[in-house]
Amino acid sequence: MKPPEVSAAIDAPQRTVWSALTRLSDRSRVLDDVRSVEFHTDDSFQVGAQWREWRRATGRGRTETLTVIAVHEPVAYSVRAERHGLELTRTTELVALSPWRTQVTTRLMLQPSRSQGRFRRMLMRLFGFVEARRLVKRARVDLDDLARHIGGDQRER
Repeated sequence: MKPPEVSAAIDAPQRTVWSALTRLSDRSRVLDDVRSVEFHTDDSFQVGAQWREWRRATGRGRTETLTVIAVHEPVAYSVRAERHGLELTRTTELVALSPWRTQVTTRLMLQPSRSQGRFRRMLMRLFGFVEARRLVKRARVDLDDLARHIGGDQRER
């Protein structure tokens, strides 16, 4: 099965979009539901960088600790988070469609955490389908927020 993905074309140069996505200290200004960011490492976007986000989610707050696991500037990066026994890997790719337009695609890979027992991993696979739908919806909102922050129009594909 193909991992779920969300894609948008944003009217901005690839470097501008990259900067908006990877400037960790600005995440609460770029993404509307991010309320605060706490750094576990410095705020530079590199492999091993780690931070905790507090997001408003369905009327209440949720924290998530994210770790950068791959960076290919300004083309792609991957971050990993663990939640409720599930390991989420989110890969974001940027493709320059023209000097002033960038295609942003986010792929979500959700799997049971390796630390879980066999029965619990099976339950997490079932729960993962529900969580994947919620994460796809959040990724769409994040891309809308990104486009609004940059000032470019955004069209889902």
